[in-house]
Amino acid sequence: MLTASTGLTALRERLATWEASGRAQTASQRALVTLATPAPGFEPLALFERAAGLERLYWRSPGGATEIAGVGLEILPERSGWSLSDAWLDLAKDAQVAPAEPGPLAFTGAAFDPGRIPDGAWDGWPRRAAFLPRLVAVQRGSERFLQLQLLPDAADAGPENSFGLLDRLGEGHVFLEGDIPSATDIGRTIEEPTPPRWRELVREMVDAIAAGEVDKLVLVRCQQLEAERPFDVHAALRRLRSRYGDCTVFAIDRGADCFIGATPELLVTRREGTVRTAAVAGSAPRAADAARDAALSAELLADPKEQHEHALVVRALEDGLRPLCRELHADRAPSLLRLANVQHLYTEITGALGGATTALDVALRLHPTPAVGGVPRDRAQRLLRSAEPFDRGWFGGPLGWMDARGDGEFVVAIRSALINGTRARLYAGCGIVAGSEAAREYEESRLKMQSMRWALGCP
Repeated sequence: MLTASTGLTALRERLATWEASGRAQTASQRALVTLATPAPGFEPLALFERAAGLERLYWRSPGGATEIAGVGLEILPERSGWSLSDAWLDLAKDAQVAPAEPGPLAFTGAAFDPGRIPDGAWDGWPRRAAFLPRLVAVQRGSERFLQLQLLPDAADAGPENSFGLLDRLGEGHVFLEGDIPSATDIGRTIEEPTPPRWRELVREMVDAIAAGEVDKLVLVRCQQLEAERPFDVHAALRRLRSRYGDCTVFAIDRGADCFIGATPELLVTRREGTVRTAAVAGSAPRAADAARDAALSAELLADPKEQHEHALVVRALEDGLRPLCRELHADRAPSLLRLANVQHLYTEITGALGGATTALDVALRLHPTPAVGGVPRDRAQRLLRSAEPFDRGWFGGPLGWMDARGDGEFVVAIRSALINGTRARLYAGCGIVAGSEAAREYEESRLKMQSMRWALGCP
């Protein structure tokens, strides 16, 4: 069990000192203010759990290399003629940060298709937004910090001010590793589209490919679960962390909704001018028996249909990065990305940026990749708008964080669910190419939903 940390108390003292001596000077500079303190005993997930009822977010990179929790999500205003990157870098450039501290961080998320009218499930979710959490807990390697991020000229009065926020979180419950409730009883399951309609859609898309309209597209289906009691987001996050540690685990709250997942699909990381992305396309199940599992791996590596689907994604990522990079390198042949219940063909691509392009700029340039959209991109998007009976919302969209230098990491928000009390909407997509079979694609989508069903405690 983790004991209550002194980090929140230390940060409160730092805030009091700044209020007494630094607020007037900082306000005159109109700069973003970051106040940080080391918090070696404080888990970011503990901050997320303590903040139940507030708008909050959570992020854990594969292997736990970076772990972040944020509370109090302020949407940064977009400025006419400015990109989100421009607006963020302009705000963050004058922030005063000690060398050892993490510095200001912003999160960005977007709908898969910003041009589509959202349906009821995604009401209240912006089509695209950058968030500045007021309080963040950051773990990088062995270092942990708590940090306040205060906007210039922002009101900081009343019970929800920074002092009140720190006091409230200091009284929150303690995170217990392994404290996971029992299974969730599901009263009803609704599938969109229905299985018969899904089979029809796959055949229609295969016909469109045969007619030369597109080379590939990713068709998504949705499964709505209605439980007898509210789903436990905290338990779901702990399950995802424990079983899918080689994925990026994330959660973000908007009102009564929580969008949560564990995605294997990296969109981009940027660090000091070097970018990295990965093609994840082509799928096969795993097997408990080692010999059978090895046979499934070999079949995946040799399957022409899966190899073709994967190659389309690799080519699109290379085409998207090439104009931005002085150098570009890709694995010569795909390897395997093995997850707990499914395995994928995987190709890593790295490049040296030729300019000041930010992680967000690269993410928006690459999105939507053929792993979630299609080839050619625009024609596939038009087909999907007419074929899919629902708005995907943020499923399959770019999600990630960025610092004041433009470094950061973004993922494709798949293997995810939108939770609201006793309801959860799970999504899964399948790459449709020439030769795709409806029954096989349906089984693949069912397999991909298993990770979130398991995380939500569904039998």
